[in-house]
Amino acid sequence: MYFDRIYRPAEKEQKFAQALSYAKANMTGQWRVTDKPTRHVPTDEITNSIVIGALHQLSLWDEFYESHLAKIRSSELLLRRLFVGPLRYFYDVLDDCGIERQGIVDFNCAVGIQRVDSDRTVLSRLENYLGCRIADE
Repeated sequence: MYFDRIYRPAEKEQKFAQALSYAKANMTGQWRVTDKPTRHVPTDEITNSIVIGALHQLSLWDEFYESHLAKIRSSELLLRRLFVGPLRYFYDVLDDCGIERQGIVDFNCAVGIQRVDSDRTVLSRLENYLGCRIADE
């Protein structure tokens, strides 16, 4: 693919929350916190099968990454840390890429966590369905 660097998001401990976020983005068209949703999706419309389907898609991408890209990755980092964490994570990527960061004293990004209170309801419902503990993640 001729990339100089490949950065993979570090594995999230919250795969179910990641799957829910992916499912909601597909349903609402809101991929970033700054995007306006194309439609409102009530909590009861986000079914277990939709979240499990999103989890399946995420797992397929993870498997592809492991089999094709893992051997050439530059680094893994938690994207949340890069965009909403301490500035040092952003500096680490710039340094790794050999980009001069003199004069960069602040980094501001519109990326943010889109989690809302009703997500806990969806995760609790999924937890009950699967018979496991996930909603407190």
